[in-house]
Amino acid sequence: LAISYQQAELSHRKTQIDNGVELSASTGSIKIEFADNQVNTSFSPSVSVKIPSLSNTEAKISVPISIDEDISMQNAGISLSTEIISSSKANRELALEKSLRSVEEAQRKLTSRIVALEKAFLNELKNLYTLGLSIYEAEETLLNKQISFEGIKLQGYSTTSPKYRSSQLSVKSAEYDLEKAKRKYSNSLESFLAACGATELDIYSLEIPETQLLIISDFPKNKFSAIESVVWTNYLNSTSRNNKKDFTLSANTSANFSLMNETMTSTIGAGLTAAFKGISGNMNFNFPTDDKSNPSVSFSLSWNPNQSKLASISEETSALQEQQESLSLKKAEENYADTVSEYETERENLLWQYEKNLEEEAMYKELAEDTKYWYDEGIVSESEYRQANSNYAKAILSVTSSKIDQLIYNLDLKSLFVE
Repeated sequence: LAISYQQAELSHRKTQIDNGVELSASTGSIKIEFADNQVNTSFSPSVSVKIPSLSNTEAKISVPISIDEDISMQNAGISLSTEIISSSKANRELALEKSLRSVEEAQRKLTSRIVALEKAFLNELKNLYTLGLSIYEAEETLLNKQISFEGIKLQGYSTTSPKYRSSQLSVKSAEYDLEKAKRKYSNSLESFLAACGATELDIYSLEIPETQLLIISDFPKNKFSAIESVVWTNYLNSTSRNNKKDFTLSANTSANFSLMNETMTSTIGAGLTAAFKGISGNMNFNFPTDDKSNPSVSFSLSWNPNQSKLASISEETSALQEQQESLSLKKAEENYADTVSEYETERENLLWQYEKNLEEEAMYKELAEDTKYWYDEGIVSESEYRQANSNYAKAILSVTSSKIDQLIYNLDLKSLFVE
């Protein structure tokens, strides 16, 4: 994606060059002939300047020269052409906007991928805490099974009795589940460390930062990615439609010079070219400066009925596209309304869950401290003491998991909007 972003930037620079002032100079074909102890030389240098932003104006100077016994010049001239009514300038501006948009979209994809990686990291970390909770739950289950088994022993059941053997198997099954939970946690931790390029980690000592949950209504609606994308597409299509001209008109003018046998002749010309829905025509004027010559005018007309029919179909297609774009914008706005409702509900649930987990953590912490005191005094059993510590550890992991959920929520929310 980083490479694609760099490619988009290069493509944009190329588009800027293609639509900028274009200057070219050429020597033309240089020909040298050796004949009758004489060297004859001919060449045709030319210079042209094209300014797309100025109604696609182009100026060209060409000077064909022959040098033998004398210097002669045939049809040297200056020509200038420009568009009076056309869509060329608007299309070029739109092409530059599209090119710049490609750069923005490439950058957004790169940024989105970075956010996705951060979210993946947090999800993997959360998974580790979930597996850690599974270990405590398996220990709690094993403890309950052991207490129950000890009770059966105290009741004097025979070691061969079904109840004794069933309880004994339950303990062994709980021991297996605990080992399985530990092994699963260990394997996931090892994979996580390898992905992070780390060698060791105590996730229980990690300090997960608290975060302020973002509010979706604080983000501007027009930056909602679904709406922004539809608005841009609609703008692109409507601008492209508006740029199309049914009537186009362009003009050109030129001045040609010839020098033969020390006699200079010149001609000034001008022309117009127009087109409208399959009908096209052009008119050219020539004004020789020699008094013995007469001015002339030439013109032509053409008609293509298929082009007229296609123009009508194009208008109908454009009308249907406008309806479709209006519907797509309506759908994007409905999507925005649903997303706002969804994220507001999720935010409330996350805040409620976090507060609940904090309260439980404080409660289990106090209970664990009291139980330790009673255990030291010999008032409670070891199993009750272990149970209290397990509940407190689970409460701590639940708070940490809630913090990670809030971080993920903020990442998800920010990814819904463009900068």
